[in-house]
Amino acid sequence: AALREKRTYSTIDIKLPNGLDFKPQQKKAIAALLDVLYKDNLNGALVPLGTGKGKSWIAAGLALWLQKHDPQKFCNFLGLFPPILIITKKSVVLDFRDTLKKLGLESVGLAVDVWSYNEVFSTKNKNFFKTETVEIFGQATNVIRFNLPEQAAPKLIILDECQEIKKEKSKRTKYLEAFLQFPSIKWVFTSATPAVTVWDTMFMTLAMRLPYGARPLTRETFPEFARTLTLGADPRSANAAALERWAGALGDRLVKPPGDPQKVKALNKVKLFEITDPANQNMLKNAMKNYLEAIERTGRSIDPQGQVMVAFMVMARAAELATVDTWVADAIAAHQQGYAPVIAIRFTETLKELVMKLCDSEYFRSKNLNKDKICGFTPVICLLGRGT
Repeated sequence: AALREKRTYSTIDIKLPNGLDFKPQQKKAIAALLDVLYKDNLNGALVPLGTGKGKSWIAAGLALWLQKHDPQKFCNFLGLFPPILIITKKSVVLDFRDTLKKLGLESVGLAVDVWSYNEVFSTKNKNFFKTETVEIFGQATNVIRFNLPEQAAPKLIILDECQEIKKEKSKRTKYLEAFLQFPSIKWVFTSATPAVTVWDTMFMTLAMRLPYGARPLTRETFPEFARTLTLGADPRSANAAALERWAGALGDRLVKPPGDPQKVKALNKVKLFEITDPANQNMLKNAMKNYLEAIERTGRSIDPQGQVMVAFMVMARAAELATVDTWVADAIAAHQQGYAPVIAIRFTETLKELVMKLCDSEYFRSKNLNKDKICGFTPVICLLGRGT
């Protein structure tokens, strides 16, 4: 782990249409993938970046660079499998294709395409595979083989959300294993959570042809390798330390550039407020009166020390609620300047009011945002003392 932390990442410049650009972390990931796959000529790499880091852009950027620098290999569609095949969950296939088109890739749907995992063994593709019986661990086992010459197979396969193939006996895993018969195929795996156990890494390990001794790992040698990582424990059980050892064994195949620094502007500071809205003025003025009347109606009594605490909390709640309009204006202004606004809030009522007014603002509506997409606005709103 210490060696990986010291790894330095170069960057790469890829021109995109319509003023678009990659983020620095994405450029570093693309450059690292090119180095690993085509400069160092390794078979595969893992990009374990978190949600929202633009893994689809990284995949598209890698494909775009290959198309521009080796069009004969990566833009030539033979009518079967695309030279660059991206496989992901069915729910994001269309969005992924749109990303490819937006970033200027050629022949989307032909030379480069996005399939769902189940599409690999769909009716239209089943004739490209065949079943063979081989001996694995001393037992006759049916395996899927590619039924066409190597030239008809993809040159690069990118498995997005690669945790989808961690079950060795699943149909999708068995069909993808057919491509492992061709060592020339390059593999890229992306996922925020690629594995929980060492056994989950089997497909990735075999595809990357990780060396074990003098030879690449195989299905027969993987169990011994896995138990080496777990120090003899069951490799099918969750084991964070063993996964760290596996990540260390990947070396430069593990592509995880440092995150981009994000500008943050804290909006809470010493600031005098002038409450001009009559409704807020009346709410603040009548807060304690309304509370005491409520206490009187219920017949409850509060000791003197409790009265002081109640008075403080009631007035603090009312005062914070009365400042929502100011926070909304300041948050929008900070976001327009490229900052991620940070607002510390003590009371849930204030948070609800703030979210409602942000959603109702012209700025939110102009960006087609609503309360379900508030994360796209990227404020950091903290409820103090609530652990959230």
